[in-house]
Amino acid sequence: MTKEILKKNKIPISIIIVIIISALSSILELFLGILFVVFSIIGATSEDNMMRHMLKEYYIIGFVAISIVGIILIIFGILEAIIAYGLWKLKKWAGILGTFVSAINIYIYLLFPGDIWSILSTNFLPMMIIILIGLGWNKLK
Repeated sequence: MTKEILKKNKIPISIIIVIIISALSSILELFLGILFVVFSIIGATSEDNMMRHMLKEYYIIGFVAISIVGIILIIFGILEAIIAYGLWKLKKWAGILGTFVSAINIYIYLLFPGDIWSILSTNFLPMMIIILIGLGWNKLK
């Protein structure tokens, strides 16, 4: 009886791989997002800033852009952590959210190839996540 319960709730290897990738991605995105925000605030508020003297009133736009990228990375990091937790609990909503976030990453890569997004999420990783979730889809509740 116990073996049947364990087999019934066993997490497929494809979902375990997605959980590991999502957890590592979450940590990396949260770390980079916080760094971007902190360094943009430090740069924007620095008194002795070479960019301030060179660009005059336009220098703040660069720091705002870096902050926005940092905030987006933090949001994606939180989403990846939620996905990893939901998949660990074998929740179907986590599979749907993981597929949706991966599709957004593919879309962003297609819009902005060769920039920061392609460094953080290579073009094959989101597609691999969608395929792996699909392989373990029947185990999600």
